Amino acid sequence: HHPLEPIQHTMSSTASPAPSGVRRQTSDLCDFPDEGQGKKLRFRANESFDNVIDHLLPFSSSHTVSRLIETPIPADFAALPGCLRNLSYEAVHEEVLARNEGRIVDNDVMLVDTGTYTGRCPKDRYVVDAGAAHENVDWGSVNLPISEATFDLVFEACQERLLALEKVFVFDGFVGASKNSRRAVRVVTELAWHHHFNKNMFIEATGDELASFVPDITIVNSRAMFAEWKDHGLRSETC
Repeated sequence: HHPLEPIQHTMSSTASPAPSGVRRQTSDLCDFPDEGQGKKLRFRANESFDNVIDHLLPFSSSHTVSRLIETPIPADFAALPGCLRNLSYEAVHEEVLARNEGRIVDNDVMLVDTGTYTGRCPKDRYVVDAGAAHENVDWGSVNLPISEATFDLVFEACQERLLALEKVFVFDGFVGASKNSRRAVRVVTELAWHHHFNKNMFIEATGDELASFVPDITIVNSRAMFAEWKDHGLRSETC
């Protein structure tokens, strides 16, 4: 989440503290100091987040800083020979059917089998307990800590599996409609239907944007099994 998130219902419990002089409020109105004019800017809670950020960018020199810790550098999956990048819906359907990941039902709807775990598995979501996160995350039953060392092991297992596959699916797109505050996201997946999900979830990069695309956020997803999960205090081999 962006460090300038002002509205309570949009904030995650893992959000970083507000910058000096910025007040987070739970009321309908959120005030921010206009450092250049000596007055306050006021936004209603039902205004879009992008609208708020567009107004605030001139007043914050650190709006692009969001990294809490240094993480391992993902491989350049888009350069792999077996990379299938930003497929059309028709091409994704073909891949899903050819790989027996799903089938077409009434109204041309794609039906897939999610496997053993059918929900979001909130207790299998971890936050690396390091850097600024150590003091600022509300640790508990929702935000479960994981060490950098354990994260690195899980990440390496996931990445090694993807690099060994004949095909890997890469979606490049954006989170947020405003070009001033959006983030470039790359999602690398093993399954074709996950690629389909990403096409629905995010704003797809155009041809010109893909030519110079550099992700701010990389999400790596595979079916790698982490054998030492018990030794590291995790809940399952799929983490």
